[in-house]
Amino acid sequence: MFDIGFSELLLIGLVALIVLGPERLPKVARTVGHLVGRMQRYAASVKADIEREIQLEELRKLEAQIQAQARELELKMQQEAAAVQQQMRELERDVASVPSSPASPAPGLTAAGDAETSGTAGSTEGTRETTPAETVRSAAESLDAAKAPSHPPAPDSGASGPDMATLAEPAVPTPARDFLRQGLGSR
Repeated sequence: MFDIGFSELLLIGLVALIVLGPERLPKVARTVGHLVGRMQRYAASVKADIEREIQLEELRKLEAQIQAQARELELKMQQEAAAVQQQMRELERDVASVPSSPASPAPGLTAAGDAETSGTAGSTEGTRETTPAETVRSAAESLDAAKAPSHPPAPDSGASGPDMATLAEPAVPTPARDFLRQGLGSR
């Protein structure tokens, strides 16, 4: 802060001894020492508060960024689900518009629609042929089941995101924090 060498301190002490006298000089020196200590503690407290605010601001920015990414992902997933549902409705309409006539299975497929695993023709006794409409309905039901969330949604209390008290200090300090550490630490 001040560039005071030993010779300047000796001169200040000599002037103080002449002005204050030998009786009052120890009391004044003690008082000045207490005041300097208080100023240093106050400066350290202000420095810690500034660093804490910088960390808090960084965490707020990180939380906002994560929430924005989560909203974007949720919106994208909703759009994809809506597109799949629209395709399913179109398929259902197409299937419903086809007259229901007994369809023979395609070559290499059984009546249930599964590919035959052996080279010989399998027996289809006891199996019921499914209609295309039933196939589409079962596919739509499985899509709805896959779309349902597997975990309950988090309560929306307005304070979603990471808990500020449990997050550690970032590994890479920011330029502002470095500036403050250098500026306040050298005084």
